Amino acid sequence: MSAVGEILVPVSVPTPFIVGPVNLFLYRGEALTLFDTGPKTEDCETALRELLRAEGVEVRDLERIVLTHHHIDHCGLLHRLVEESGAETWAHPDVVMQSRLGDGEDGDNSRKKYYIALMTELGVPADEQESSMLLWDAYKDMIDHFEIDRVLPDASQIDGFDVYHVPGHSSTDTLFVHRDRGFSIAGDHILERFNPNPLLRRPNPGQTRGKALVEYQASLHRSRALPLGTCYPGHGKPIEDPVHVIDGILKQHDRKNRRILERLPEEGAPPFAVAQILYPELEMPHLYLGLSVATGQLEVLEAAGKLRSEHRDGVLYYQRTEGGMVS
Repeated sequence: MSAVGEILVPVSVPTPFIVGPVNLFLYRGEALTLFDTGPKTEDCETALRELLRAEGVEVRDLERIVLTHHHIDHCGLLHRLVEESGAETWAHPDVVMQSRLGDGEDGDNSRKKYYIALMTELGVPADEQESSMLLWDAYKDMIDHFEIDRVLPDASQIDGFDVYHVPGHSSTDTLFVHRDRGFSIAGDHILERFNPNPLLRRPNPGQTRGKALVEYQASLHRSRALPLGTCYPGHGKPIEDPVHVIDGILKQHDRKNRRILERLPEEGAPPFAVAQILYPELEMPHLYLGLSVATGQLEVLEAAGKLRSEHRDGVLYYQRTEGGMVS
């Protein structure tokens, strides 16, 4: 672990997820600040305490905790750290709502009902739906309820950082740009050796499900024009040329689009079948991720006029338009 300049220290802690360790950041600004917390696991908490101690910091010394987004590997330990430190918490206005969708027995049943209905609509066979939901249950203990003291609106500022909402990977993704120091903290918005796939997500009450990849591409174009400097991501090493990485992510989307247009049956197919086109050996633990990728790409192609969608007996099918024909 090495200090970045005088004020930023990357702290990498373990997670049980396929993405591996998650990067947190100790920031010595006006207040002693920790960006993100890691999941609520014993391994993560032990590692975090040891790494902070190596910097001469105890959990009780933290004055502020800032979240880049609401996913478990970035905020699971928040409640426990706040209990010990009394740190003030800052985050996107929707972080608490998103982290609690599905809370309690009634909420959990509602969550399962929503996602099973969604998977049915996307063409997932019934037996695979139930197996997928069992995996979700294993993650519930990796986060405690938490509250946010201060919300971070888009275009606000905090301790030298300009704040930007960049939805896509999640609905609460927040980018922090320190123009004076020439660096940014990106969470999972920009990743170099990992694909920051926008995930299918349950909308806030009263809203419709957003088109995550469409949102993500718009956010990437916005971020590309910002003075990001050296970009510190939620996973992997610092990114010295974030514009190059952003362009690479967008090109990867284009390659997937091409593959879908080339291989989509003439009669069309639902997202589950398209996920199998993209990932022929798609395994159950990765079903949700594969389904998210396929649905996102299909929605991008539909927004571009390359595909059209329709429901057939309750299942959503995508079919090429004349503009989507491959020459």
